[in-house]
Amino acid sequence: DILDNLQPTEVVIAPEGLSIKSNGTEARTEWRHVGRITQDEDFIRLYILGKNVSLMIPKRAFSDSSDAEGFFKDAKHFCKEA
Repeated sequence: DILDNLQPTEVVIAPEGLSIKSNGTEARTEWRHVGRITQDEDFIRLYILGKNVSLMIPKRAFSDSSDAEGFFKDAKHFCKEA
């Protein structure tokens, strides 16, 4: 099953960009490479420009809905300012 291979992942956002840490590796992306950011009931999605990919962050990963909303608003702000 594909879900057996999933590793814990940490996503950190800052004014410079976002950092994704998983399985002992880290990838960084500047906000200028993020095309748009959306959310629905279950996920926050960050769409990477020039690639047919989005980073899907489950809202259940946050301690509560206000933390998820804060992350979404901060990401939108950082992306807009880039």
